[in-house]
Amino acid sequence: NRNPVFQVWFFTQNAIDGGSLDLKGLKDEPFYTSASIAKFDLSLCAFEREDGIGLEFDYSTDLFQKKTIERFANHFMELIQGILSNPSQPIYELPLLTSQEKHQLLIEWNDTKVDYPADTTIHQLFEEQVKKTPSNTAVVYEDHELTYQQLNERANQLAHYLRAQGVGPDTLVAIGVERSLEMIIGLLAILKAGGAYVPLDPSYPEDRLQFMLEDTNAPVLITQAHLKERFKDYPGKILSLQLDPETKELLIEESSCHIGESKDQVWKSLSIESSKNLHSLVSPNNLAYVIYTSGSTGKPKGVMINYQNLSHYLSYSKNTYPGCQGVTLLHSSIAFDMSITSLFLPLTSGGKVEILPEQTVADSLELVLKKASDFNFIKFTPSHLKALKNRLTSQHSHNQKRCLVVGGENLLREDVEIWLDNTSSTLSIFNEYGPTESTVGCCVLNLHESYDLSLTSIPIGRPISNTQIYILDEHLNPVPVGVSGELYIGGAGLARGYLNRPNLTAERFIPNPFAIGEDTQANLNSSASSNPESLRLYRTGDLARYLMDGNIEFLGRIDDQVKIRGFRIELGEIESTLASHEDISQVVVMAREDEPGNKKLVAYIVPGEFTPSPTELKQFLEEKLPDYMVPSFFVYLDKVPLTSNGKVDR
Repeated sequence: NRNPVFQVWFFTQNAIDGGSLDLKGLKDEPFYTSASIAKFDLSLCAFEREDGIGLEFDYSTDLFQKKTIERFANHFMELIQGILSNPSQPIYELPLLTSQEKHQLLIEWNDTKVDYPADTTIHQLFEEQVKKTPSNTAVVYEDHELTYQQLNERANQLAHYLRAQGVGPDTLVAIGVERSLEMIIGLLAILKAGGAYVPLDPSYPEDRLQFMLEDTNAPVLITQAHLKERFKDYPGKILSLQLDPETKELLIEESSCHIGESKDQVWKSLSIESSKNLHSLVSPNNLAYVIYTSGSTGKPKGVMINYQNLSHYLSYSKNTYPGCQGVTLLHSSIAFDMSITSLFLPLTSGGKVEILPEQTVADSLELVLKKASDFNFIKFTPSHLKALKNRLTSQHSHNQKRCLVVGGENLLREDVEIWLDNTSSTLSIFNEYGPTESTVGCCVLNLHESYDLSLTSIPIGRPISNTQIYILDEHLNPVPVGVSGELYIGGAGLARGYLNRPNLTAERFIPNPFAIGEDTQANLNSSASSNPESLRLYRTGDLARYLMDGNIEFLGRIDDQVKIRGFRIELGEIESTLASHEDISQVVVMAREDEPGNKKLVAYIVPGEFTPSPTELKQFLEEKLPDYMVPSFFVYLDKVPLTSNGKVDR
């Protein structure tokens, strides 16, 4: 429903009134009128007058609000004045924003400074909670549970053992376990020993697990006896954990490479190790964990998060999300940073973590449904919400505070409307946005607060404490309210960078042009590992825009990265893996959304001499990629369509 030729019109009326025309019995004079209906989406008329030039905007009220056009007119005047002052300046360097708007975008909406325990590590926060509630239940798995004191003592025993193996600050320790009590003990022990954990999902293909182990060069791997074969090529020390369900005694089996050589399993108890808290060796800038995300070059990349990053996020979450002192359901893999919120937030707040066993997505949701009347805090992706529909709303009537945090994907209004309509509930709903590089979350919206109800997608809110958000154009200039640009993140949550990828780190983590000058640039580059707040920005590749109320709306990606069920996927990694198949000549992978909210991966294949079947290709990919990166459909083409300039016509 638009004009087929053009939508925006600029024209001039350059005839100045030359006096009146006197005819017999008639006299003319200028008469100005404005049309009541806009002929185009937007038009600007410049008309000459004796005292200067007048400007008049006409606009379609179906598309624009009056405030938007007023803002647009002010930007136009700023631009004109900039041209007059600096006529030789490149247009992208000319001013567009008023000084008031600049202050609002760069200063006012980023004024988020709040004190938090930057020098306190996560395991110290946990130990403080142990002193407060030693007898309270900390974790539950099926019919087994541990109190805060029992969990702390078992983690301490393993931590002392790890430290004797040489684990200390910035030592990477791989942990490949299924969801269990041993998993919680292992994670806490690594942190208490001063190391950084590298979560490995045992369901990943062996090739991917092997790459992560080689990339980290982790000297120690914590796993379970029935999973050791998944790591048979690992050359370091393997520690298998087992918690006796009756005595709560922690047993360990030590092995190295050539797992299959000895048939005898020698288990020893860690009860001889001290159960006392260890003296902390780490500083806020030491690594806490390294989580791998999909990489556009065909290999996953490890994001390095330090203790200060983690303490900041947990401090914000504790002060923002109600219900974390109650029962939290943990249903996600520890290789997905959604688990950070569901695991460490309750354990540092006095809550109880109920671990759901390893299941398929569908089975896991059914378990959540059965537990729905008991939980106080849970973190979901929008895909999870779609699967549950409105089946939980009838159980929201009790008086306990409950909190639902949604993150990982763009949240549509239809996904949460039924929840918001349940006004009698004590349920709080938050939309959380944040890439792994910003430590779980950097923007949050409370859905029960005011925001633009006409939007199809739910805004991602405003920056959390000690966080700066900038929406910039390709020249790193801030864009006006309502205009799309790339979202950049700065502040306390910013990761150290990518493990063993200095070039990629320099490309994605750039100097903050709004915080430093040229004289401090060299300083910054030489001390990147110290992660000084506000001196760097992470360029997300996400498109977003500021709304008039200061909330941010997520608009999509500027590249080929997609999110499916909360998992971040670089299509280039799938394409690179498929292209390595000997019978594939060309491949293009896309995420299609034929049904709103139901994204699926589709691979378009140009075969070589032989045509591999979809079953063969799926098996080939399952050996190299996680299941969420395996396309649902394979479409065979004679050739890949190209645009006139030779690029793939997606």
